[in-house]
Amino acid sequence: MTGGRRSFCLFLSLFAIGRANAELLVSDYSAGRVLQFNEANGTFLGIFVPNTNGLLNLPHGLAFGPDRNLYVASAGNDRILRYNGTNGAFIDTFVTNASGGLDYPVALAFRPDGYLCVSSQFSDQVLRYNATNGAFVDVWGAIGQRKKATPAQIALVWVLAQKPWIVPIPGTTKLHRLRENTAAVDLQLSGADLAEITAGAGQNDLTGDPHP
Repeated sequence: MTGGRRSFCLFLSLFAIGRANAELLVSDYSAGRVLQFNEANGTFLGIFVPNTNGLLNLPHGLAFGPDRNLYVASAGNDRILRYNGTNGAFIDTFVTNASGGLDYPVALAFRPDGYLCVSSQFSDQVLRYNATNGAFVDVWGAIGQRKKATPAQIALVWVLAQKPWIVPIPGTTKLHRLRENTAAVDLQLSGADLAEITAGAGQNDLTGDPHP
């Protein structure tokens, strides 16, 4: 195995770390399984999810759902699979093959607002699914895709639309970022677009101390 290949596999393993019953779970990308380790000393405890009939194909991200079961991004067949969070037994295919345009899922996270968000690497999207039944909901950040605009441009236009006396000051030291920011003046967002952004922002909790 070459040094580059080893680094690639190590990145995926670290990226997919999760916890179950005070143990450490790591996705074994090449073998198509999930391994279990003692979280205190790293001792190998066994195979938590085996590669049964090739169902788990190139596993990447791991996440425990609100039902305390384990969800695995099976990148090789574009699915999210669900396993018993206690013993690793297969339950079902939670997100079916290529649902919503899912193309090589690599990471997933359950949100407190009832959505499962999945990073679809080859389509360069974050897809949202119903966290209860796995049904496709929408493409996260769809406004930017519709408008062919970057997140920074969308944010600037949204801020400008809040009050006529608000003047955003986007700081940057890079010329291409300056051009990206100034190009936002040509971007038009409808009232519906602005409402969608506002509603989405309202789903996120802001935490931390104010900047001094």
